[in-house]
Amino acid sequence: MKLQKKRDLTFYRIVPPHDFKSYSPNYAHVFVQSLAALGLPRRLEWLQGPLPFRFVVTKAAHEATVTLYLGVPSHRTLGVQSAFHSAYSDVHLIESPSPVAELALDANTLVTHFKMGGRGARRWLPLAGVDSDDGDPVDALITAMVKGTAQDQCILDVWMTPVRDARFRSMIHGAEQSIRKPDHENSFSPSEIFRAMTTNDSDWKSKPVQQKPLSEESQRMVQTIHTRLNPSYRPFQVSVRLYVRGHTSKERLGAMLMAMQQTKGSGRMVPAFGRKKTLVQAIQTGRPTRRMWWTSPELAALVHVPQSHQPSFPFIARSPSLILPPPARTSGIRVGWSDFPGREGEEIRIPLRQMAKHAFLAGTTGSGKTTTLLQTMLGIVDQMQKEPDTAPGFTFLDPHGGAIHKLLSHIPPSLYPKVHIVPLGPTKYPRGLNPFALDDLEQAEAVTGEFVAMMQELWPGSRPRSEHYLRNNVLSLLHDPPQTVLSITRLFLDEMFRDQLVKKLPFHLQQFWTEEFSQIKNIGEHLGPIWNKLGALTTYPSLRRILGQTQSAIDLRRAMDQGDMILIDGSHCTEDAIKIIAGLYLISMHFTCQKRPEHAARLHLFVADECHLYAVNILQRILAEDRKFGLSLMLATQYLDQLPDPILAGILGNVGTLILLQLGGPDADRLTRWLKPDVSSRDLLNLPETHALVRTKLEGGITQLFTMQNPVVSLGHEDWIERAFAHSDQHDGRRAEEVDREIDEMTRRSLPTSQQQPTLPAGKSSRKRSTTDQA
Repeated sequence: MKLQKKRDLTFYRIVPPHDFKSYSPNYAHVFVQSLAALGLPRRLEWLQGPLPFRFVVTKAAHEATVTLYLGVPSHRTLGVQSAFHSAYSDVHLIESPSPVAELALDANTLVTHFKMGGRGARRWLPLAGVDSDDGDPVDALITAMVKGTAQDQCILDVWMTPVRDARFRSMIHGAEQSIRKPDHENSFSPSEIFRAMTTNDSDWKSKPVQQKPLSEESQRMVQTIHTRLNPSYRPFQVSVRLYVRGHTSKERLGAMLMAMQQTKGSGRMVPAFGRKKTLVQAIQTGRPTRRMWWTSPELAALVHVPQSHQPSFPFIARSPSLILPPPARTSGIRVGWSDFPGREGEEIRIPLRQMAKHAFLAGTTGSGKTTTLLQTMLGIVDQMQKEPDTAPGFTFLDPHGGAIHKLLSHIPPSLYPKVHIVPLGPTKYPRGLNPFALDDLEQAEAVTGEFVAMMQELWPGSRPRSEHYLRNNVLSLLHDPPQTVLSITRLFLDEMFRDQLVKKLPFHLQQFWTEEFSQIKNIGEHLGPIWNKLGALTTYPSLRRILGQTQSAIDLRRAMDQGDMILIDGSHCTEDAIKIIAGLYLISMHFTCQKRPEHAARLHLFVADECHLYAVNILQRILAEDRKFGLSLMLATQYLDQLPDPILAGILGNVGTLILLQLGGPDADRLTRWLKPDVSSRDLLNLPETHALVRTKLEGGITQLFTMQNPVVSLGHEDWIERAFAHSDQHDGRRAEEVDREIDEMTRRSLPTSQQQPTLPAGKSSRKRSTTDQA
């Protein structure tokens, strides 16, 4: 007695890429042949029954796409995956629940299965093979499922199991013999029956059977049936069912039956309706109903992925153009979530050691750069709450300001002692920034060089000797602290201030002012565009209040060491102001971090959005030198052509993590050279919004490529935004009136006593004092 065993199937969702390339139909045939090779040994097959596989095409109600599934015996999954990827190398198999486990049964449900058409031997005529020119039944069936209204639920269920060649040959030979036998070969006349009963003559028993002559049609039928015994074919038993549920189920089923006509070859399938409940239960449990004998090319015609040029392909659920599995789980900074089907929602983290080697993001407008930066910083915020003593800190420079407000709406008040907000636009509590406040005069030359280079890079076009004049100016100021950036124009224009300062300078600087600068009649002509921008620093009140303070509001060394958050808000700020503030912060952080211990400092990320606005040479210095001091860059841009070639080369040559979102054609071509041969420019062009391709090194130092996505960050607690600003105003800011008095006081120091205005106490009116003097 055969011991039937229930087969547990593992279902896989078949997910072709967006740019699925066409495959030869022979690939589908090879895959089906591989399934035949995965059958059971004869003894196990006799004990346990056939080894079933299933191919299911589903369209959910009110959906406009279809999904392909493959059902595999649980102990044959590895073999099937290998065979499938040999046929379809870039198509993913994603483990999924059974797509037919729950099917409704009501008055709007129609179910049918199929049998071979015709009588007798005609049922053994071959169907159309996968290489038939008469059409693709899968393509026609999917089109029938999705055309018109999308309210119907549709299912194609193909149950299949391999059978032994000898058994199939026996069945075929039996069909051929049934054609060759005479019509009445088993009939006997009464005299023959009487003779057999009364005599011992048994010659009649050995009398050869008279074969009837075959008509041409019968001969063709025998030859056609015999073609199914091709040695390269593999036999299967197959059961095919259709399920439709919806208000237009009759019309939909009719269209699907018409599509199934494309399986017609010399033989044909015909629908065989039965009890709906029985058929639905058979589909749910994976039990075969009407079994038909098919060959592997006939089965491949109904079990394959349609070609990309066929009308049905746009309706198949697909993945983005490039989708790669996430790396193994690891600790570190969360940069996104996997977009690999079946592993969606799995966090992707990059180790701190790797993030310390810098990261670069590139993508077109709206591709998700800012979203990726926000999600990365929110991941650090979560880490700060769980590991406050070891979590890295970060500085975020947001030229537009909106991202900082979203970020603040997700930072809990418990972290406010770590939050420092620097508004660059108008504010009642400006935060000071003074890159000229040095702890060590030995850094004066380096700071001067970086400041002068930054000014020339941001505003090129000055005369050849402008660098010389500006360098001597800044170097002179650094020798007489406390000075600020506002003092640059004072030193050029204010003769009395200059005379007081020159007396304190080394001889070579004194010589410049007394012998060389004294011969210049108009310094503005020599400095060119830089002179105009320096003038803007004293004109804009917001910039004047930031750069006119002798002490910086934030202790950068302490913020780095304690893992704080510095948020530079560029909203309501001019582009020139953003350029110079960004450059000054980069210079300050570069020289500050170099005072920290090598390879032992807490990681601090400088997260810079729209970095093409302030792409200055100091970036290359940070990329090359500051990783060992714990300062790491995370740069984002949408305009590669606005990055100077040396800086872009420095970025791409030094960053350890490359995050690429959807790119335009020229930028995709430019960056693909860093990813070949695994990634093409077309892959980068076709990335969906908020999806990214990542190239980095993980544990073991092996370079890995994977794709990820980041959901758009919504606004969280709106009241937290105002609370965070108020907290930072109180702890980091100074009242604007107080700052203005301090700047005025510094300016009056160089004026004669008769020209100085008296300093007023806080809150007193200067108008009243002037009236008294006049009196």
